[in-house]
Amino acid sequence: MAAAEQPEASMDAFIDSQPSPLVALVGLPQLHKSLTSRQYRADELHANYVSLEMETTFLDYLPSGAGAEQHVVLKKDWLHKHTHATAAIVSLWFAWDSDVSTAGILATLDKFRSRCRPNCKIIVILAQRRAVAETDDRLSELRKKAELDTKSLLLLLTEGEGDNARVDEAGARKVEKILLESAIAYYKDESRRNKKAKQLGAAPNSSKGAPHLVARHHFKRAYYSEFRRDTSSAAKHWSSCYSNLLELLKLVVSSNESERSQVPLSEVKRVANFVNIKICRGIFATGKPQDAFEAFRKHMRKFRPLVLSPGAAKLADPTGAIAAAAGVVHWGWLYKQYHMFAKLIESPTFKPLLGNRARGPYGEPGYYFQAAASCALERRKCAEKLCAAKPPDGGSDTLIDGRPWRSVAADLGIKPEADVRHDSSTVIELLTNGYEHFKERRYQRMILFIASQTAEEYYYIGNYDKAKQFFERVSNFYQKERWWTVLAHIQRCLRTCAEQLRNLQQFVKCSVALLNNKLSDAAAANGILQQLHGLVRLSPSAPSAFPPLSATIALDVQPEQELLGCVASWSPPQIHLGSSSTLTLKLNSSLVVPLTATSVQLVSSDKQLSRTINATTPSAASDGGEAADGGLPLLMPPGGALTLSITFTPKAEGNITLQQESEVSIALGREPCAIHLVLPLLTLIDDDEAAEQPQLVVNPPLPKLSLDFIHNGPVLVQEAAAVQLLVHTNEDECYSAQLELQLAPADELQPPSSDSAGFTPISTGGDAKSSSPAPAPAEPKVEAGELPRLFGPKGETLGSGSPALQLERISKGSTYTANLTLSAYSPRPLKLTATIVYSAMVGSPMRKVTATFPIDVAPALRVTSAFLLSAEQRQRGHLCTDELVQLLVRAHCVAPPPVRLALHSIRLLPARRVASVKLGSAKESKDESGGDPLLAAEGNASIDTKGVVLGTDGEYSALFAFRSTCSVSNASLGTICTSWTRMQVGAAESGGKTKEATPSEMMTPLPEQDVRPADFEITRDLPTGGTLGQLLRLRVRITNRATTLRMLRLSFSENEAFLFCGFKLFNFQLPPNHSHLVEFNLLPILTGAVQLPPVRLTCTTSNKELLDAQTVHRVFVLPAEPVVG
Repeated sequence: MAAAEQPEASMDAFIDSQPSPLVALVGLPQLHKSLTSRQYRADELHANYVSLEMETTFLDYLPSGAGAEQHVVLKKDWLHKHTHATAAIVSLWFAWDSDVSTAGILATLDKFRSRCRPNCKIIVILAQRRAVAETDDRLSELRKKAELDTKSLLLLLTEGEGDNARVDEAGARKVEKILLESAIAYYKDESRRNKKAKQLGAAPNSSKGAPHLVARHHFKRAYYSEFRRDTSSAAKHWSSCYSNLLELLKLVVSSNESERSQVPLSEVKRVANFVNIKICRGIFATGKPQDAFEAFRKHMRKFRPLVLSPGAAKLADPTGAIAAAAGVVHWGWLYKQYHMFAKLIESPTFKPLLGNRARGPYGEPGYYFQAAASCALERRKCAEKLCAAKPPDGGSDTLIDGRPWRSVAADLGIKPEADVRHDSSTVIELLTNGYEHFKERRYQRMILFIASQTAEEYYYIGNYDKAKQFFERVSNFYQKERWWTVLAHIQRCLRTCAEQLRNLQQFVKCSVALLNNKLSDAAAANGILQQLHGLVRLSPSAPSAFPPLSATIALDVQPEQELLGCVASWSPPQIHLGSSSTLTLKLNSSLVVPLTATSVQLVSSDKQLSRTINATTPSAASDGGEAADGGLPLLMPPGGALTLSITFTPKAEGNITLQQESEVSIALGREPCAIHLVLPLLTLIDDDEAAEQPQLVVNPPLPKLSLDFIHNGPVLVQEAAAVQLLVHTNEDECYSAQLELQLAPADELQPPSSDSAGFTPISTGGDAKSSSPAPAPAEPKVEAGELPRLFGPKGETLGSGSPALQLERISKGSTYTANLTLSAYSPRPLKLTATIVYSAMVGSPMRKVTATFPIDVAPALRVTSAFLLSAEQRQRGHLCTDELVQLLVRAHCVAPPPVRLALHSIRLLPARRVASVKLGSAKESKDESGGDPLLAAEGNASIDTKGVVLGTDGEYSALFAFRSTCSVSNASLGTICTSWTRMQVGAAESGGKTKEATPSEMMTPLPEQDVRPADFEITRDLPTGGTLGQLLRLRVRITNRATTLRMLRLSFSENEAFLFCGFKLFNFQLPPNHSHLVEFNLLPILTGAVQLPPVRLTCTTSNKELLDAQTVHRVFVLPAEPVVG
């Protein structure tokens, strides 16, 4: 480095790099290349060399003037001075030949000592040619006279002469090492020589210094630590410096004028920006990026509202020039910091710290680019105001804190000019950078937000083509998200862009969109509608950039615009050929103004349905291609609807679908000067369902006579289901007829004979008539079986081998209803084959029609039962006669939704001891004369469940108790009879009376069990409570019910809660039908709920345990009462 660089106004030049110790090489410049030409790694600590001639004045020390640092945190040239001008080490290079006098060296040394900085260390380097190197006493004499230590006087051997002289590698490295160590020692000494913070400008009776002086102290120590690469010390002092800057900021912006500091607000901003970036860089280096983000955001939140100091804000500012100039400086300063931090994050040094992990919103460079763009946008607005205002004093520049605003801007490192065009270019550039980052991370909402801001800026500078591109990119998204306020502004801007670019299609599209009641008010919308009417010659031309149309413009109106919509429905949606259906078109309007259409055009796949409607009179519903004029106008009121009806008679079978791409078109004006609004055509459905294309199904014409079958949902197993068979005469007449019905499983039913005609029924919705009143269905006698059963109107059995139903005369166009009852006993699909043989008149030949109807059968209930056995019963493995047993019954509804079942009762029916009758039969269970019952109910054997309604997966539980009356082996002791009916749909909601359905009964046998006579009858008398220290008595009585003598052993043991009194073991014999009573005395020794010791009873004859040792019985023991003396 040949000379020092010129100082810069701001501190930004020193913010991105760490300083290197400055070492001055004075004299013999041809030898300096050995040090200045060396290459160093980026992270390697090295000296910064400046090569000077011996006659230089660069190192002359000029002391600061008094009061120069009174109201500043740091002098403007301090960083430049200590980085590029103030050398830590001055090395004086002299040629050391035999004829060199030491007096000249001493004189030069004294001169530099008097000129250099007092704390600067001087090192003398003597360059001696290797060829003439010899030992003499001059070196020791020079060291002694110059008062230099061994590290301050170096001898360096060189080779060559003149400009070719060079230093060997070893010697150069030695000199470099000594110079670097001495420089590091210099900065360490400088930190120690700096005054302590508490002594700087301390007020009387206070040990705390002035905040700006303490901040200066820590700033210098932090920068000196960076010279030495002492990162921990630098981080500590940067943090202390920033804390004192915040203390100073409180004084600068204080509302109390007596406490307010004289340090300008811009000075605090200038230093705080530098210190905050240093802190963030240090935190990044420690691998804690989230802490760095938080530190930077806190800094920005602190300074963002501080545009002017309180003193400057109170000054008279009639033109607003002071506020505008302060805004230009402040927002430019904020923009610079956001941009600087974004560059810091994306730099190769710190970007690997973030990696690909989830960064959060504050770890994205795009966020800071966008924030910088927002600040630059505010700067541009302030620049507009500043350019429009004049300085209040009539001078050439506006003052901020007593200084020209351009000087303040230069100190803060921002452009000292109010250039609106340059600020707009800056905004667009920053937004572009943010867009690229968010696009890489696929943040859709931020991409669209930045695109919106970019469009606004292009719109501001008059680049309407670019603005249109960006506005169109975001308008669809905002429309889908229903951000109406933002969308209204975008549509107005797009309309202006289209007008400036002479884009007629876009102008019409935006004009129509702005008619929405969510985007415009009535006054604005009326002006827009007048311009549209002028384009189609419906009214006198309003002021517009476009002449009337010369060609038709078609616009697609999407549902998400919530502008116009057309809902269609056919009534009825299915017809037979030759019949008519009515198409209803409901044109819904969300416009803020009324709209009168010139015509409404309908396009369909059937050319006969396509038509143009010009009025709402009945003539518009004719089958012609175009409706006649002269009716009511096609007026769509604001927020209302226009309803049109078209009666249509199709000429052929098939499906008539209203096309999706161009369904209904609303025309403003007449061809060719017209605007067509093309609407999507939807069906009348709920809002949360998917839209479908409305279509009309045209079926073949009705046959002369048809059959139809009606039943309420699936038939349930073991249900007496009421069904109906309908006979429609249509175009024929039935004079006499026989109706044959056959019901069978679907996989067993044979197809109808070749002379019969199959038929698929279609409900016509016409009036049903009957030639004779239909009798009410009688209750059939349903028995359990595998095959389904069908019963006639009078309860007679129908099907194979049964007589056919005789039908009376049925007139033309009437319907006869046969009320039937169907019962199924297994969940398998069924088919009903109906064959009617009839004559149309007396003497006419018989005709035959056959139809097959599928019937779904679903299970209704699943009834399960389980015995609640005690531990002894489970261990025994069988039940004993006359032993109390509990039975849990669960009724679970398995019918498909929306079927609901009403429970009536659950009964426990005992089985009978009759060998020839299968146990569990419903008929025999009800028969009281079939033999002895196998069980006797304890309490109620029938539970009334009226009012219980079960939906799908609903469950009801019942508990029964009974005693077995006799011994059986692996037999069911009884049957659970569950009575239920299907609930009529809508019966509960309507509140009306409905006909009681015939209850259905479901028989479920109990699980098989062994019942044996009991060998022993055991009763235990166990205490439930006692007192501490008082005896408790436990009794066990055993009765032998067996027919032989039995040997028994009864034992008892102690536990931690009781002591035992008396015998613990009893061995005895029991003859048949004899009893034995054993008593145990227990003494409680613990209070509370304690467990009784277990009792073991063993039949030694059969070696079986008669009592369950796992049974636990607890006793509550009270504390003993105190004895009163």
